[in-house]
Order: sequence, then C-alpha cells, then structure tokens
Amino acid sequence: MMSRSVARLLGHHPLKQVFLGRTKIRGGKVIIARCLASQQHIVKSPFGPIDIPDTTIHEYVLKNVPQFPEGTAMVCGMSGRTYTYEALRVLSRKIAAGFLKSGLKPGQVVGLLLPNLPEHMIAILGALQAGLVVSSINPIYGPEEICHQLSNSDAAVLLTFPDKITEAQEAINKIKGPNKPPIVVIHNPADTLPDGVQSFMELLMVDDEDEALVDKVKVKATDLALLLYSSGTTGLPKGVRLTHRNIVSNLIQVDHPEIRIDRTNMSDPQDCTACVLPFFHIYGLTVGAFAHLMTGAKLVTLPKFDPEMYLKVLVEHQVKCCTCCASTRAVFGTTPCSDAQTRREPTMGRQRCSCRVTVGR
Repeated sequence: MMSRSVARLLGHHPLKQVFLGRTKIRGGKVIIARCLASQQHIVKSPFGPIDIPDTTIHEYVLKNVPQFPEGTAMVCGMSGRTYTYEALRVLSRKIAAGFLKSGLKPGQVVGLLLPNLPEHMIAILGALQAGLVVSSINPIYGPEEICHQLSNSDAAVLLTFPDKITEAQEAINKIKGPNKPPIVVIHNPADTLPDGVQSFMELLMVDDEDEALVDKVKVKATDLALLLYSSGTTGLPKGVRLTHRNIVSNLIQVDHPEIRIDRTNMSDPQDCTACVLPFFHIYGLTVGAFAHLMTGAKLVTLPKFDPEMYLKVLVEHQVKCCTCCASTRAVFGTTPCSDAQTRREPTMGRQRCSCRVTVGR
C-alpha cells in the first residue's frame, strides 16, 4: 500500500491512485520503489496495435522506390533543382560510401548545419546507411551554440552551406581539445570554396569498390540513428537519443490507412508537400519528410519561411498537404498576398490552391 506520508504529500493529486507499491521520503523527494499503473490509466489507440518490423529508417523510407523510380522526390523551391526517387536512392548510397571512404566509422556523429535543401535529405539518408548518427543543428545558431552541440555530440564531421562557413569555422576553433571536425560544404559548383573545407561533391566521387563498403555495414534497428537537440528550455540544449526503431514505429503510426496523408502510388498529378518545417526538428523530419517519401510524394523544400515564396510554392506545385505549425498556418489568412496568390489568375493559368493542413505543436 501507499505509505501514509506519501498519501499526505500527494493529497488529492490525480496521480495519487497511480502510485502503488512501497514508497518513502528521502531528502524531501518521493522515492517510488515499485510503481504500477492500473488498467484504467492505460490509453489505447482507436486504430489498434501496430507491428514494428526489425528494420532501419533508410530501409523503411526507401522500400517503395522501385514502384516510382522516375517520380520526383525532392525539389528546391528556390532554384528548382530536382532529384528523382532513383537519384535519391543512388546519391544517398554514394554519400554513405563517401563518408566511410573518408574514414568515418559506424556509430560516429555527423553534424548537419543546414537549412531545408534536397541535399540535406540525401546527407541524412546517406549517413544512416553508413551506420552514422545524425545530429542536425539549427542553421540560425551562432558560433557559441554551434560549438556547444558539436562538442556535446562529439561530432566527427560537419556538413554546412556557404552562408555558414565562417561561423562554422569559428565554432570549431572554440572547441576545446584536439577533436575538431572537418567541414564539408554543400554548394553550387560555380562557387569557390575557402581553404580548409571540403566539397560535398567530393564525397560523391566513389566507385563500385567504395560502395561495397556500405554493404559491409550492418545497421540494426536498435542502433542510435538521430541525436536531435532540445530547445534548451531549462538550460543549454540537450541531445535526445532516437534509434531507428523509434522513428520507424512513428512512421508506421502515421502510415495507418485511416490517417495516411499521401497515396502510395505515382498518381497524376503526383501528391506534393511543401517542406517548410525544418529538418533539424523531429516533426519536420519524421512527419514532414520521411512520411511523404515513403509514399512517393514530391517534396518541395524551402530553406526558410517566406510567406510570398511559401504561397507561390503551394500554387505552382499544387501542394496537397501542408505540414506546419500554428504560426505558419496563420499566413493563409493574414498575408496580404494570399488572395492574389491563390485565386484564379487566367493570364498565368493558375487555379486556386486547395490543400490539407496538418498542424503540429
């Protein structure tokens, strides 16, 4: 039974009936030696239980690619740069080989200081195939914040883009100790990179022998996959450890027939979503990206939230589903350009955009 001291401490607290077993007070804290919840406190899904396969994130996300290899997987909403599903599969495997060829070992951490770009997803899937752990960093962070996450996660390499090279270098110089991760930059081929950094395209330069390294890596469902950092509400951001199984179980939940967002086929027009929620956030990555890639949808990436560009993408790509937060959703009713962008404009052949909005908290 619950001890009298704990009963008095809890009073009429709703958790009082949940705490069953031996308890005692030590230093003003409640120590629960044995805690059992009664059946009435178990909340079950109306959709029933799910079976979680023994598989990895990249295997589960890319399993349907043979059904739609020529379908559009990723489009940069700013430049129009496009990758098919077959290209996504091939390039992510090459990046995996490039990581391993560079000397990285399974279990090491890859830091991604990137906005939403098609190559961001290629890097994530490639790192996972190589057995590496992905730790995405908010691209608006300054050197001190970047340094903290790189140090705390013990990142072995940092991928970034041209706008953040200087801050990335400053952050790495602030790291105490000898382990300073090299910088790899995703950039336009026409750009000239400063000394001391490597091009992302160099990682893609692998041959069949290099790609064979990927096949030798045995990634398990229980292996750590993502090391995403909290917002730091109670101090500095803290890493949240997520295994492949953690994410796959979530993907199976959102893929339930009664709540699935997209159709698993190459429909005409192809289902499409706008990826404005950042990939460094678990909602933007899992529900906003992985869940759509599983079904063969087209993902249009936006490196930052710009109302006019966002609405332009919704119309031009005939977006069927918007995965966003409450503040992003408000743009539909408050942005002056929303009516002009979404109403029918005969001279440009545009039609009103009709899409489903999925709002996360």
